Amino acid sequence: MTFLFPAVSFAQDKPGKIEGDIRLEGVKPKKTAPAVVEYHGPCGTKRSTSVVHMWKRRVMGVTLWLTPTEAGEDSGATMKAYEMADPRNREVHNIVGEKCEFNPQMTIVRPGTVVKVSNVDPAVQWLVVEGGGVSKQQYMLNLGSEPFEIDINNTKEILLSSGFYPWMKAWIRSVEDVVAVAETDWDGRFFFNDIKPGKYILHSWHPSLGDNSIEIVVEEGKKLVTEVNYKMPPESPIPVIESPMLKEIFGGRGDDGENF
Repeated sequence: MTFLFPAVSFAQDKPGKIEGDIRLEGVKPKKTAPAVVEYHGPCGTKRSTSVVHMWKRRVMGVTLWLTPTEAGEDSGATMKAYEMADPRNREVHNIVGEKCEFNPQMTIVRPGTVVKVSNVDPAVQWLVVEGGGVSKQQYMLNLGSEPFEIDINNTKEILLSSGFYPWMKAWIRSVEDVVAVAETDWDGRFFFNDIKPGKYILHSWHPSLGDNSIEIVVEEGKKLVTEVNYKMPPESPIPVIESPMLKEIFGGRGDDGENF
């Protein structure tokens, strides 16, 4: 799914498109996950080590966003002062705690945005908020309780975590000149539509592999096909597995083609 910021204008240029996939260089996924279990309970089985999920050598669970190549370049996406001053004009993003996981794990927003964190699990969640120019905050989230609201300023990143489950984490990143945001689909592919022609930096983030960025050029009315490559950290290799959900659904029938 792609999220475009509403102020972007294409009055004079025919927009272009971007599509691509995420690759992890030199790594073959294993068929099963490592059997290191940290927790087993109402939320299911949670493993004590990070795992990279792949499908047909494509990495899943990656967040991507676009920024102009030059700082201060008018992308049409900067939040104006009047938007920030009036709560009715401010963007609102939602993060939901479900099955002892935050969704999404990475939220890219402009300064002045409001992020609401809610819980849909029947169990009480202990939300811990760090960053954002304030000291650590703690808040109890019951099922059906009012969401915890966070006003996003120019702080680079805010960490959300759980006081109960060490694996339950999410991040909020403030990016002033962000143009569009996308998530990889189930198969590790990503898509940006209706992008104003120009030069951009394509940023990508994975909870275990970290950040990556490449420069791209979007041409008027054309589709750019690109690939983002990650390298496995040599000092702390991460287990890589073939997604068991997809394997179960397709039974390995996807090995010879893309259209199932």
